Amino acid sequence: MEAVRERPDLLTRLVDVFCRALSEAYAQVNTLAVDDTAHRLAKVLLKLAAKIGQHSGSEVEIPTYLTQEEIAQMVAVRRERISTALNFFRRKRLIQYTNHGHLVLNVSALESYVS
Repeated sequence: MEAVRERPDLLTRLVDVFCRALSEAYAQVNTLAVDDTAHRLAKVLLKLAAKIGQHSGSEVEIPTYLTQEEIAQMVAVRRERISTALNFFRRKRLIQYTNHGHLVLNVSALESYVS
């Protein structure tokens, strides 16, 4: 509180951070209530692409190896359901894997799938 009193401009930044966090939390609750596993997975993959993805032509590679269990935790479903959804996306050519096990995303196709 002392820092905010001394620097009122921090209050604006702090409120902005809280509003963004609240907005993300609301979006996540809405997704959990409405979307099926595949749509939730697609949204998580698109977020990962935006945050840590590396562009490789028209595709985006997630440069970190993620286990199905880790992805399942992000999507809030059982690992078995993630396995099924990832296989569905591979068959539809929305994702593929590198030799190192990294995910390569067809972002435009995933965005079309979500909308």
